[in-house]
Amino acid sequence: MSDIPWCQADGEPFDIHPHHGRLVWPIESADPSIWRYRECLPVDSGSIVSLGEGGTPLVSGPRGVSIKCDFVMPSGSFKDRGSSVLISGLRDAGVDDIFLDSSGNAGASMAMYAAAAGIRCEVLVPSTTPEAKTLQAEVHGATITRIDGSREDVASEARKLAKNRVYASHNWQPLFIHGTKTLAYELLEQHPDGLPDHIVLPVGYGSLLMGLRVGFIELMNAGTLTHMPHIHAAQAEACAPLQQAFESGDDTVNAVTAGPTVASAIASSAPVRGRAMLAALRDSGGSAIAVTESEIAPARDELAHSGFYVEPSSAVAFAGACRLRDAGVIADDESVLVVLTGSGLKA
Repeated sequence: MSDIPWCQADGEPFDIHPHHGRLVWPIESADPSIWRYRECLPVDSGSIVSLGEGGTPLVSGPRGVSIKCDFVMPSGSFKDRGSSVLISGLRDAGVDDIFLDSSGNAGASMAMYAAAAGIRCEVLVPSTTPEAKTLQAEVHGATITRIDGSREDVASEARKLAKNRVYASHNWQPLFIHGTKTLAYELLEQHPDGLPDHIVLPVGYGSLLMGLRVGFIELMNAGTLTHMPHIHAAQAEACAPLQQAFESGDDTVNAVTAGPTVASAIASSAPVRGRAMLAALRDSGGSAIAVTESEIAPARDELAHSGFYVEPSSAVAFAGACRLRDAGVIADDESVLVVLTGSGLKA
């Protein structure tokens, strides 16, 4: 089967529309996973592939910030939210063989859920990708195919192969974003007295950023929420196309030449949904910030000394939150939540 669309006829990504489902609030489901929100997830209930993703802890962190521990997931990454919904949708469509391009976390997550669903999975990676970053996907039975060139060269090769195969891209498939939007619902449940004023998260291709926006829009459409928090995207200065576009007032995100960075999980030089990423920031009254390499390691150490073991890309968000507070973008009397997205066991 190769007729599962991944883009529009003109090559542009599909728009991600809010779902029409409505939840009765407060939610009474005993299911602690993201599927407690199944009325708002566009997948048939009989096709659900779940490994208990979601329901991650919300705890107090250093410098007065709240920490959403989305690195506490079955595969060690927030991407399990999207993988569970996308793989469920593909199984519902009768798909038994998929491929995707990934440099790390998405490949591991999709391989895990594909294995749980009995779906064959191939992951395309740059030839320079360390074996440590592909081992997790391989253990789940995925085939790893190494492609010469950059991360964007791998993505280009994937789009060519998509003419004849099911391309289960976490960057192109809307169902993946419908999975990440569950973070918005979860945060509202965990903040019965009101959401934080600001949310800071690490951003590469932006699936969590766009998911938050869609989730908050759905909650506002349902009358459950009156406004969304300010959402801030943190990127590594060595590869910050979204931050550059936001600061320049652009309508889309242009490709950049990526420099070396320890935050490799978010080093996405040409995100495919630039307009939607910018809309998420501007609609929420948020911002984008780029942190230097010299800020990332100390931020990771400070998190570790406070009990949070995360990969460098997650530490970018904490470094960004500290800088936004110092700059007065986040006022001293405003609350801020940092989303930590990837386990330090992956680094």
